[in-house]
Amino acid sequence: MFGVVVLRALVIGPGAVLLEGFARVLQLFALFPVLTGVKMPTTSAEEAEEEAEAAGRWRVRFTERRPPLAHTPCGERSFVRLTDPPSRRGSLYATPPFLALVKIEVAD
Repeated sequence: MFGVVVLRALVIGPGAVLLEGFARVLQLFALFPVLTGVKMPTTSAEEAEEEAEAAGRWRVRFTERRPPLAHTPCGERSFVRLTDPPSRRGSLYATPPFLALVKIEVAD
């Protein structure tokens, strides 16, 4: 929770300084929703869905590699230690709730 507050302060603080000092920056910020609003009717639902899938895929691939993702239900725990049958050693695996947490933090 503390990390989110610090990150937002790091973004909002310089943004407020820029808005106070440069009126043109405000016009650029206003232009962004206008451009995305123009793009929305011209983009088909399939294209928008493909873009969303492509944006989400790299997060899933990154999270599955470091540490590997356990595809079995493990409750609310973020990490579990599962035993590999050949080596009989416990390896650390991330769980789907951890993947959800990564997605939420990246989106925030």
